[in-house]
Amino acid sequence: MFDDKILALADELGLESHLADHAVDRLLGGLLLREKSDGYFDATPLAAWYAETYEPERWRQENVLRREILQAAAAAKAKHEWLSYAEGKERFINQPFPEVAAATRTLAEYGLVEMEERLGHAFHMQIIPEGFDLVRDESALTRSLPVSATEDDEAHTLVVPDVLSELIRSCAQLL
Repeated sequence: MFDDKILALADELGLESHLADHAVDRLLGGLLLREKSDGYFDATPLAAWYAETYEPERWRQENVLRREILQAAAAAKAKHEWLSYAEGKERFINQPFPEVAAATRTLAEYGLVEMEERLGHAFHMQIIPEGFDLVRDESALTRSLPVSATEDDEAHTLVVPDVLSELIRSCAQLL
């Protein structure tokens, strides 16, 4: 994401440029945005945080692909290989480039894989020890990358107070 796109979005929203600059500074300070080069930002941390926080159902659905990528990377590690993906050429997984690249970038952001991006919609990646350990521990994998609300501990914490309050009200009515 380039800073001119950020300013265009701010303008579209009617936000003054100095406030947009302040927002970018706050995102950089909170480690949700990284400046890769002058005026060019990596928004992967922001996108991952946003999806996990505000769109948990979509985040869990995307974890299906993230788990598949981790499994493939773990199998490649056993052969001491990196995985390669080149749009229209070699693919370690049969999914479109944007989805596979986004999922792999998120796994790299989570500290589970190493990714080297190439020109022309291509990249190489390998699993790192933290990712390999996660793949080998099914319960940790389920906690870290849940694919359903049932597996998602965060989803349960939102439901439990509602269920308890309903149970308490039902018991009070019985008395």
